[in-house]
Amino acid sequence: MSTSNNSGQGFRPDINWTDSSAFNNQHNRQKEKGISNKFSLLEYLSYLQVLSIQERIVKNELDEDLFTIGQTVNGISLGFKVGFFMNIFIAMYILCFWYFTTTEPRISKSIDYAITHIWILLVIVGTLWLGYYSKYVSGLVTKKMVTSLFVGKMVSSIMTGGILVYLFLEAKIYFAQPDLINNMSFLNLQPTLILHNYSVALTLIVFQIIVSSFFAFVMLQFRHFIITGDMKKDYESY
Repeated sequence: MSTSNNSGQGFRPDINWTDSSAFNNQHNRQKEKGISNKFSLLEYLSYLQVLSIQERIVKNELDEDLFTIGQTVNGISLGFKVGFFMNIFIAMYILCFWYFTTTEPRISKSIDYAITHIWILLVIVGTLWLGYYSKYVSGLVTKKMVTSLFVGKMVSSIMTGGILVYLFLEAKIYFAQPDLINNMSFLNLQPTLILHNYSVALTLIVFQIIVSSFFAFVMLQFRHFIITGDMKKDYESY
């Protein structure tokens, strides 16, 4: 059986089904009602978990087309939003780098360092959290779901990350202006010290973009080292 609601969020597969033909037939009837299937991120990940269970217990492999075009677009869109959100953290790192790079600490040396670099940690943790869901890949359908999400995130991270790098390099030219100290005295920035540390900051920015763009795919490739989603016999014996 399957259920649907008026918001067009699609079906929820019954995990008691044990044959993929029954699953396919029910889903095909559902597709006649519409294929938009718009999920929030948490709904999408929950749906992934349910389908992962279904793929483990069916007698034969599900057709990857069960994950519709509309759902694929939804997954890419969600991934794009996640990637953009991650790059907000990178933008915050840039702002903190400019503000807290001073001879005399704003608060204290350790706190200034922590405030500046906490954004790098958030990018890494956020990417690890999303990449962890690759453990639910147990067949063609779930692999398509996870890949759609990760592709959207990668595209967004590369696009917005490229813009951030460009703006960061353009700002370097501005910081190099001789009269900048007088023009920005109200911010109490130290252009000379900022420029001295610019290459390190740029390296960390590129590192964050690379992690945000590609590390989830690395976790997908090596998902068996997390918790494998392909051990069907173990699940069936359970």
